[in-house]
Amino acid sequence: MRVTTIFSVILVASFTLVEAQHPIINRYVPGHYLSDNHHRVVFYNPSNQPISLAGYLLVTRDYAVIFPSGIRISPQKSWVVAKSPAPGVDFKLDGTPDFQVRFHFLEHAGHYLALFSPAGQLVQAAYMSPSINVPFLPDRDTLIASNGVRHPIYLPPENRPFWSHVPMQNASAFVLASGKWQIESLPLNLQIGVENLTASFKQGVANVKWSVGNITSSTTFRIERSSDNLNFQSVGKEKFIVGKKNYLFNEVGVSEGQTYFYRVCQEGVNGSGPCSDEVVLRATEEKQDFLMELQPTGNGTLGIRISSKKAQRVMVKVFNGHMQEVAILFRDYVYADVPVMMAIHSGLSVGVTYTIMATTESGRYFREYRVPEINP
Repeated sequence: MRVTTIFSVILVASFTLVEAQHPIINRYVPGHYLSDNHHRVVFYNPSNQPISLAGYLLVTRDYAVIFPSGIRISPQKSWVVAKSPAPGVDFKLDGTPDFQVRFHFLEHAGHYLALFSPAGQLVQAAYMSPSINVPFLPDRDTLIASNGVRHPIYLPPENRPFWSHVPMQNASAFVLASGKWQIESLPLNLQIGVENLTASFKQGVANVKWSVGNITSSTTFRIERSSDNLNFQSVGKEKFIVGKKNYLFNEVGVSEGQTYFYRVCQEGVNGSGPCSDEVVLRATEEKQDFLMELQPTGNGTLGIRISSKKAQRVMVKVFNGHMQEVAILFRDYVYADVPVMMAIHSGLSVGVTYTIMATTESGRYFREYRVPEINP
């Protein structure tokens, strides 16, 4: 099976490309949807009148979403979709009612996006891959809307004429120029390498964590903080170490009860580089309704402890570095304040970062675990 779907994804009744006044997508940044907020879909209104996006369906390999009412794009203006709030973002996917996350096999390199009108007519369709022939099309899914209605989706093979193929070649962004999709050329010094940025508060200390992706030449990370998400000031620096994946910066003395915005900027030998998206920190001690803790033993066994403040059904799965499901560790009822312990004794590959995901009745929780190399 090519695609594994956690949630279920609108009725596609026609495959004739629509030639009418519809919004168009003119920029697509795939990003890493589960781990960062780099993903962007930029809509553009080419007409001289406002266009409503309500009821349009956007399908990608990572998710499907039906846009709610009240969305209008001004004439000749852009409208930006992202995973989470950030400067320049008009619409966040997290928390949208008619939205589903989809998991797929990442060894099948490539992306696609398809836009359907409220009537189910195809407006745009493009796929990005190294080869014109791909294993991830055709694709089929079902979106269960917030009103309970099930909307089946079928995306036909890539040899249908309405698909536009873009040779991917490790590109990080794609643009529609003169009616043709192409790779967006970005200067190397604008590539953002900060990933998985999080901030938490405990006992008067702000803990800012991040990991690195494709950084090879940065010398320093500059941590910046703001109280209004507009004016940032440097609060510290961490040295970039070649080969080091995860970083932590602690700021002591932040005021409890306040809201802060943190970002991490890269500095190189040629000066200051790009900054990450912002992450919000509310400096309050949070009482979590659900907790998942990883407890490595050092002898090859990984212990996992889950606990819940309320009784609920929980499923715990393990995914490898390509987000392929490799094991289901737990699928049962968890009782309030009764911890559950489980363990992985073998089968994890040294040097691979695994994702442990707990799906509860109220949300999903992720933890990453990299199997350490054993020194002789």
